[in-house]
Amino acid sequence: MSEDDMHRDPRQLEFTSLALTDCAPDDSRLLFSVPTPDGYDLWQMPITKQARAESLWESGGNQIHGNFSPNGKFIAYASRKELGRYEVYVVDSSRPQNSEQKVSTGVRQAEGGSEPRWRADGKELYYLSEDRSLVAVPFQNGMPGTPSVLFRTGA
Repeated sequence: MSEDDMHRDPRQLEFTSLALTDCAPDDSRLLFSVPTPDGYDLWQMPITKQARAESLWESGGNQIHGNFSPNGKFIAYASRKELGRYEVYVVDSSRPQNSEQKVSTGVRQAEGGSEPRWRADGKELYYLSEDRSLVAVPFQNGMPGTPSVLFRTGA
């Protein structure tokens, strides 16, 4: 992909350069990653005839593994913002700029995190820590609880 492609509307990019990461539970929006010089940015786009894709963050960054909560209110994702490692964050899908919460914190034996996935009822978020442990974070009223390691995977 050329440098000019990095700054175009994702609808103008080749399909092969986008990575679809999730669809909202009500089928109203798509969540996808767009390559940038620094990694990837998460974008969302309504599924309508007049849809216009929008980056979730004005400042860019490197966000991957976007995942809508079962009710569509939140987006969990991994980002490499601090210490050069991926961490898991959750944002309100209607106002991602002002609602970011770091979730992968407070687990001393399992630092960092990626590949977040919600439990079917939205009351818990799972992710893989940097040492490949499966970690669970309870969620209540949009607020994360304390992460706990469930087990270490063989990967």
